[in-house]
Amino acid sequence: MTMTAFKDMAPAERDLLAGILYRAGVWIGQVEDVEGEDDDILEHRALRQIIETLASSRAPDDFLRDVARFTLERDEDWPRWAEDTFDILPDVARARDIAKRTLTKAESDRFCAAIYEVAAGVAEAFGEFTLDEEVPEGFLARIMTRIRDRIEGVESGAMNVSPAESTALEELESVLQGNED
Repeated sequence: MTMTAFKDMAPAERDLLAGILYRAGVWIGQVEDVEGEDDDILEHRALRQIIETLASSRAPDDFLRDVARFTLERDEDWPRWAEDTFDILPDVARARDIAKRTLTKAESDRFCAAIYEVAAGVAEAFGEFTLDEEVPEGFLARIMTRIRDRIEGVESGAMNVSPAESTALEELESVLQGNED
């Protein structure tokens, strides 16, 4: 299969794929909202930084970078995307199926790994830095390393997330692997 350009996809598919990167972060942030507005601010800051890092990455292909750039360009759609995050797993399955159908296996794997790591990074954000500091570069580098490791099948180790977030991430991973019920 040849590499498929993101810009050549149907508008609805582009919207779903770009939106799912953002929505995965918002969704995991809603799983356990016990710290009030402070954790929301940290999680949103981390979400934006993770997507910006993906948009500027030097991945072997341009697809994931193009999706992340489009997600950032469409920040006016973020409130609309955020409204529909209660149960994103069916949309994750649709995004996964689009990726598998239209991309090379490597591109599809990187895209699915990125969806997972966006959610995992946002889940970890509250325990990793404070309101008065920027998202640490080491935190973002770790996210990018985990995306690579996930694609290569390397175990990344334990994450600093709550049990509820861990369960949600397991459900997300199951859908991304095509194991949903």
